[in-house]
Parts: sequence; structure tokens; C-alpha cells
Amino acid sequence: MQHDNIKLNYNKKIVMIAVGKILKKYRKKNELSLNLLANQLQTSKTVISLIEQGKKDPQFTTLWRVAEGLNIPLEILIEEIRNELPKDFNLSDLE
Repeated sequence: MQHDNIKLNYNKKIVMIAVGKILKKYRKKNELSLNLLANQLQTSKTVISLIEQGKKDPQFTTLWRVAEGLNIPLEILIEEIRNELPKDFNLSDLE
């Protein structure tokens, strides 16, 4: 059981790192500072920074708002995140 929890936490961390990397990529591509994006999303720059560092697991609604704030379709954001994951990564690894 403990091994399963360790594996689940490890797999979540992989996803969180991928999410953060893609969000930072698009934020910089749109030439937005942490402060500006945070203001657009009505959140703090700390929250955005923690997500970008892979230290905070964003809720789905947060991802949706970030996609809107970065002017990219949510589907594209999700596809980019999936492409950032290891090739052998399976979403069932998060169960």
C-alpha cells in the first residue's frame, strides 16, 4: 500500500512539473510577468510561481482560467502538457 502511495505521488509530481513547464513557456511567450498574469487571473503571483515550479497541483478550473488568460484553447494547453510527459506515461498511473 505504501509503495502505491509513493508511486502515485511520484506520478503526480511528473504531471505537476509538466504543467508548470508549459504554463511558464506560454506566459513568457505572451511576455507576461508573474504579477500581470496573476492579476488577470485574480490570484497571487505566488500561486502562479508555485504551479510553474511544479510545487502546486492546480485545479482544473485554474488550468481553464490560465488557458483563457494566456489566450490559448484549453485543449491545446492539455495537449502540450501531455506532450511534455514521458512517452511511456499513462494517465492510469494517476489512479
